[in-house]
Amino acid sequence: MAKKSLNWLGAMAGVVIGMVTLGVAPPQFFWTTVVLSAEANKPIPHTVTQAEKAKVYVPYIVQGFAFVQERDWKSAERSFRQAIKLGCNEASLYSALGRTLYEQDKLTEAVAAYRKAISLNGNFPGVYNNNLGLALRKQGDLKGAIAAYRKALSLSPNSISPHTNLGDVFSQQGNWEAAIAAYQKAVDCNRNDGRAYTNLGVALGKYGKTAQAVAAYQKAVSLNRNDYRAYTNLGMALYKQGSKDGAIAAFQKARNLYRSRGNTQKVNEMTQLLKQLGSR
Repeated sequence: MAKKSLNWLGAMAGVVIGMVTLGVAPPQFFWTTVVLSAEANKPIPHTVTQAEKAKVYVPYIVQGFAFVQERDWKSAERSFRQAIKLGCNEASLYSALGRTLYEQDKLTEAVAAYRKAISLNGNFPGVYNNNLGLALRKQGDLKGAIAAYRKALSLSPNSISPHTNLGDVFSQQGNWEAAIAAYQKAVDCNRNDGRAYTNLGVALGKYGKTAQAVAAYQKAVSLNRNDYRAYTNLGMALYKQGSKDGAIAAFQKARNLYRSRGNTQKVNEMTQLLKQLGSR
């Protein structure tokens, strides 16, 4: 890699943005301390050997997260691997590497990277949930994914994402009762998240609880007036209840939202449903 002078504070800001893109919480990175200490002209609280190593691999980490922001996963992977080769052995770096592999559908390698991250830091809920669990599910290992999400919840019980992901797996299995329980917990974690109510509504509808599904969808659209999925499902549930006028209003709203997003296929689907109900 060509050597260039870096604006370290700007570079580190880019790293944090990249980490957020990956769903990786900013950790106690050794190299962060080194870089920020150097910028502030403070003594580096590590040995000279560690500091010298960091000077070699930090640019590759910064470069990798710059590629992440561009969604250039292959280049990001190459940069992160080089940082590891040069001596960085941090859990969050392996987690970030795993994400780049996941995005390239290199699932076996991604799982290995996530497991390496866990071996370095076993109290890392983000790796279990947003990373390992998603990769295992994509591999078709639903049992492994469920175990990963449950581990994430044991470390961070009030996090909405693991509950949602559990609900998604149970939905995939057709286990609607378990899915309802998981989505309800997601709602309990954040009662202002419209998507959580939409997910709950879908599971309730599949389980035959139409009235409760309608209530969940209505709550979802009250929180997010642009949730086309909630309006679509609300229309379906209202029609099932026999509320023709309510279904028409919901489908019209969904159609307008799809139209604003340029989704012609969904606009046509909503138009067909409205025609069947005697509306335009």
